[in-house]
Amino acid sequence: MNAHRIYRTLQILLFLAACALLLPRSAHADPVLCQASVSSMNFGTIDPSQPGNTDVAATLNWSCTSYTNTNYNAHVCFNIGNGPLGLNGGNRQIQGPGGNLPFQVYVNAARTSVWGAVSSGTYPNPVVRDFYIGRFDTVSGTIPVYGRLFGNQPAATSGTYSTTFSYPDVEITGQLYTYGSGSCGQTGDDAGNFANWTTSATVQPACTVTATDMNFGNAGLLDSAVHDGTSVVSVQCVNGTAWKIGLDNGLHAVGSTRRMQGPGGFVDYELYRDNGRSLRWGNNPGVDTVNGSGTGSAQNRTVYGRVPTQITPSAGTYSDTITVTVTY
Repeated sequence: MNAHRIYRTLQILLFLAACALLLPRSAHADPVLCQASVSSMNFGTIDPSQPGNTDVAATLNWSCTSYTNTNYNAHVCFNIGNGPLGLNGGNRQIQGPGGNLPFQVYVNAARTSVWGAVSSGTYPNPVVRDFYIGRFDTVSGTIPVYGRLFGNQPAATSGTYSTTFSYPDVEITGQLYTYGSGSCGQTGDDAGNFANWTTSATVQPACTVTATDMNFGNAGLLDSAVHDGTSVVSVQCVNGTAWKIGLDNGLHAVGSTRRMQGPGGFVDYELYRDNGRSLRWGNNPGVDTVNGSGTGSAQNRTVYGRVPTQITPSAGTYSDTITVTVTY
């Protein structure tokens, strides 16, 4: 009889133990889980050869949810690391067809404090939010993200530049505590809940042009000798951009004959592409223009001018205006 009762007791204990194994377990170990994402940071269309910086802003959205019946103080750290390309000269990089464009991410609108990560030896300071979170509660917020793409990058070629930051370059760390203070060095189940973040920029072919004046000097009689002069056209184009420099016929031309106007009428002159003054410089792309390919830096081309022998007009100053056109 007693043996029979002991047997039944063992059956019940084994049954209860089996039930305990079937009880659902928590999907995560952390009592509070956080998530974050940053809107894409697009610097738009830029001319990398220009010295000015391009500033844009994005927004980090975050939320933390408690899955426990305990109140906590939370010390949550949003880390943005060096990026998949690493740092170059202390700057993060956006990858493209012509190499990498340097940019940086800041915590302030003045762009003086870099947004970092606990894993970065160069910028070890993430952005931190400290808050109280109650039982089974959710706390959320937004944080501005300030970006700067640096100018004066003449080696960059045209094309689309893009880099995606993913875990662990974007990471959530932090600590829960009931008293004292928290640390950014702690990681949990939500470390990878920082969504991938993309930065991008577009470099399009672009050129700028400047020119110096051409002065033929002081001349006496024009029917006894030619008078030569030179000037310089300077073109600066995005690296790899094919360009063609054209010169129009000026304000006072008759047909294709360029003329300077003064108090005694007109003085004929001509502009050339070569020092021998045999190749006329015109405005027909690929026919009588000067052609080249951009390097990102200024490229100078000499304009060779000549006043041929002709009847001398009355004394005075004679001038004309030429329009320089760059086709690319």
